[in-house]
This record gives sequence, structure tokens and C-alpha cells, in this order.
Amino acid sequence: MEEMEKTLSEAEAWYGFLRISSKFSKIFPNTKGRLSFNLNGNKTSLHYSPDYGRIFGLTKWYKRFKAKEGSKIKIKKLKQRYEFLIG
Repeated sequence: MEEMEKTLSEAEAWYGFLRISSKFSKIFPNTKGRLSFNLNGNKTSLHYSPDYGRIFGLTKWYKRFKAKEGSKIKIKKLKQRYEFLIG
């Protein structure tokens, strides 16, 4: 199981996306599209763009869990989906 941890920036928290650095891009596909995620226990699909290195559609999740600049996000790659946790 591959895993990464990231500190949320102000822009990411405000606009509801997550940047994926080139260091961690290897755990994501090379093509854009929707991926399956488990967000603190809730299953959903989100749009991923390797061109921009971003996952979009996280605004509601960030608000629900009061994520803000400096919040720690853990991402684990499971067999068929990804798991996100706000630490």
C-alpha cells in the first residue's frame, strides 16, 4: 500500500482541490478522469488531472471536516480506490 501525507495550502482549502506533487504522482494514473475515493469513510468519485497534478471536488469535504491551511491530509492507495484522511 502506497501512502503520502501533505499539508494543505490556503489556496487548496479555499478552492477545494489538492495538488499532487511529482514525487507522489506515481501512485495516480497518467490519464485524467474520475477516480474512486474514500473520504473519512464516505465513498465518492473525484476528478483527477495529471496535466495540472490536481484532484478536484473537495470543497464540501474540506468544509465538513473544517480543513484549513496547515491541515494534514493523508492519502493511501488501496487496490481499487484511494483513501483520504484529515489528520
